[in-house]
Amino acid sequence: MDSSTALLLVGFSAVAYVAIRFTTALVKVRSHYRNAPGLAHSRLWGHMATMAKYVKDDKHFGPGVDYACFQIWKDLKKPPFYFIDAWPMQIPNVVIVADAELAESLSKSTPDHPYGFGKNASYDDLDAFLGESGILKVGGEKWKIIRKQYNPGFNSRYLQTLLPEIIHEVKIFTAKIDKSVGQTITLGDFITSLTIDIITAIVLGRSVNAQTEDGDLVTGFKGCIDWQIERERLNPFHLFNPLRPIAMSYYVNKLDKAVDREVENASRNKEGLNQRSIVSLAMKDEKSIMSRPELKIKPRDQIKTFLLVCYAPPRGHDTTSSLLQWLFYELSVQPKVLERLRKEHQSLFGVEPAGYHDRVEELFTHHPEKVLQGMSYTTAVIKETLRVHTVASGSRWSPKGNNLTAEYNGQTYNLDNHALYMPNLLHHMNPEYWGPDVEVFNPDRFLDTTEWNVPIFAFRPFERGPRACIGQELVYLETKVILALIINTFEFEKVYDTKYKELYSVRRRIGSLLL
Repeated sequence: MDSSTALLLVGFSAVAYVAIRFTTALVKVRSHYRNAPGLAHSRLWGHMATMAKYVKDDKHFGPGVDYACFQIWKDLKKPPFYFIDAWPMQIPNVVIVADAELAESLSKSTPDHPYGFGKNASYDDLDAFLGESGILKVGGEKWKIIRKQYNPGFNSRYLQTLLPEIIHEVKIFTAKIDKSVGQTITLGDFITSLTIDIITAIVLGRSVNAQTEDGDLVTGFKGCIDWQIERERLNPFHLFNPLRPIAMSYYVNKLDKAVDREVENASRNKEGLNQRSIVSLAMKDEKSIMSRPELKIKPRDQIKTFLLVCYAPPRGHDTTSSLLQWLFYELSVQPKVLERLRKEHQSLFGVEPAGYHDRVEELFTHHPEKVLQGMSYTTAVIKETLRVHTVASGSRWSPKGNNLTAEYNGQTYNLDNHALYMPNLLHHMNPEYWGPDVEVFNPDRFLDTTEWNVPIFAFRPFERGPRACIGQELVYLETKVILALIINTFEFEKVYDTKYKELYSVRRRIGSLLL
């Protein structure tokens, strides 16, 4: 046998071996899901063929995983959970957890899982962007140390001391909106810059001025968002783009250097830096991290994580900015809700146009608790927006041997070795919890608890349990400030007939308030 024939034989044997291994694995995986709760299942394609119609662009919402999960859930007659077999495109396969009580059991602390079930491996894709020690993806003792270090800064009372910084950034935002009166604007662009400035102002001690300029931190961060998340979302084959690692390396390096400079400023107490910042407060407990160098916890990774959860790329998730965009949408199509909201604010800040913004700033700064207690309807509107337009969902992981099971139609299913995705849209749109008007935007359901007796675990916009979002108090606080300074000053009118398009025309209010 000559060398060329031997080489061909080796090559053929290798291909045959791989093909046999792949086919064996395919048969094993597909047989596991043949009779499991889920869409129509193919022995060749699993659920991928039947899922195709659900993930196409929707004219109202744009492409989104949660909306696809929601529609599948309804078409399956609302089971408590269902499987998605997309192997080998998705490894591991996924269980969609539709039952809020089951989701609660995955999130809460138990003797076996003191911090709830661990995050799944999908967050590993963000390592190059966020680093390996970000609070979003780490678990166990490392997560506990980071959470303990940053918890004081995100406490509601402490955040109230940072209201002057938040108000300052919102006033820049209102000035930009004022210059756009009579024009059509993409509101998301304005809001995302605002949220970047707010989070950097309170976390780092000074704003990066994203509303007025693009410095290294903003440019690096937006570049990472574009190459890591947006292009991949629009085209999965972007993962194989040869320019992707080069671009990511460039933008990550730019972002890391900018964040490191800001963290260094905070640690050195440079002149003019706000020492009430969350980073400065966290560094007072630096001993807990310095004593454990093996954990390799970097402040930089936390800063980038906080930026990510506040920034919203178009059709974004997990963000303050997404909430604000949906909030302005609902107020533009719910005139009765808007009028009631305005009256609540007028009762707090007065109706006279002259000095209105000054009164808002004065009361928030010097009497924050009184003002916040008087914004009960505002809180209800924010919560209802979070319910109807859920901007974040939870994801957990159950390893082999965990023996996690769930029942459906008299059968018990083992959920081990699966990513457990908990799209909160399913929990928030379940009539079993919220009643027959579940798809109606009605803030009163958060005021009249006698009529809407909703289980506490059914409302989970920031997740629940020990790993609930550390920044949820900040979201409520900054949103209330933004509404107080905006809704009695401007009118927003949506100029497209779909929910996804975010172009608005803006005009000043005429009459009882600012002209």
